[in-house]
Amino acid sequence: MPATTTAPTTTATGSDPGDRAPGLIGAATDLLLGSRCAGCAVPRWGVCPECRAALSGQRPRSVVPDPSPSGFPPTFAAADYAGVCARLVAAYKEEQVLTARGPLAAALSRAVAALLTDRAGPVLLVPMPSAPQAVRRRGLDATGDLARGCARLLRRQGRQVGVRAVLRQQRRVADQAGLSARERQRNLAGALRASGRWPAGVPAVIVDDVTTTGASLAEAARALRGVGIEVCGAAVVAATRRTGGSRR
Repeated sequence: MPATTTAPTTTATGSDPGDRAPGLIGAATDLLLGSRCAGCAVPRWGVCPECRAALSGQRPRSVVPDPSPSGFPPTFAAADYAGVCARLVAAYKEEQVLTARGPLAAALSRAVAALLTDRAGPVLLVPMPSAPQAVRRRGLDATGDLARGCARLLRRQGRQVGVRAVLRQQRRVADQAGLSARERQRNLAGALRASGRWPAGVPAVIVDDVTTTGASLAEAARALRGVGIEVCGAAVVAATRRTGGSRR
């Protein structure tokens, strides 16, 4: 199990190099490199305060897909998949804009905290696996990196949280774009397997960047439950509004 003692609590908004750079150095870097905020494209080194506030200002909500796939776990999203949030996710995953990682990991930590409001004790975050070809193309495991950043923030808040990447893709799946909710469920059925060591009695929280129909989260929950791992829920950075309804 990962260590549970941590550094002093920090703010839940995360950090990036732009927060630590003095104003003049940041301005000079913007002038020389043409840096822009990934959320709104204003000239800046890192994500601007306005875009951070737009993301952090949303209250985590419980989401329920409609239709809801069989086995879909209780799930919280930190934000709607729109506007600033959607642009930050796309910039981080597809353009490797690493300054977006801090705000996105902080958003994910808020979703996990909302899910675990009534739970105590250790948990392990299980990131949704990316296709190997996607990792090679992007040069990073985006969801795994967000999970690790999220866990660090939660440990600083006194929670016993680690990361265990035990999910693997065991067959190829079709591109999900353009598929209906039912088609996505059929496409993903049996696509994942869980393997590796797992500490007895510690529940899992599945984490991902975005949920649309819930098919991926339901398949991940099936794979984990199939090897005896308790799934207490899932947390995502964002959910599309057409799949989410509030339970509260």
